[in-house]
Amino acid sequence: MWGKIMGIEKIVVGCVDIEGYHYWEDAIDKVAFLRNPHRHIFKFKAGVRVSDNDREVEIFMLRDYIVNAIARCYDLDMKLFAGDYYQFENASCETLCEVVHEYLTDQLKLNVAFVECFEEDTGGARINYSDSKA
Repeated sequence: MWGKIMGIEKIVVGCVDIEGYHYWEDAIDKVAFLRNPHRHIFKFKAGVRVSDNDREVEIFMLRDYIVNAIARCYDLDMKLFAGDYYQFENASCETLCEVVHEYLTDQLKLNVAFVECFEEDTGGARINYSDSKA
């Protein structure tokens, strides 16, 4: 309650690195090489709003939830143990953010503040979400 009155927003952040391939089917000619599958370390971050210091979601669990979101959408759970690379096909970083957000909000009913997906540390996407409990 005090946090809402004082304008404080507490956000717990989970971070996960996932190695995989994707491509951009409709890449313009200047970056035509992106039409071919290429490898990245996809760096995911998800921020979840919590109401107090005894937070509703543990950081380790949030990290697992991010992996579960991707695995469910791309049927990757077996590849994780086989050491294979994840195949994200034509999915953009924005698409991967949306996959994580949908799982965290629809399946787990978490109040997601943002989701990020970066290709290494060179660039990527961040989607911010308004407070679903406001």
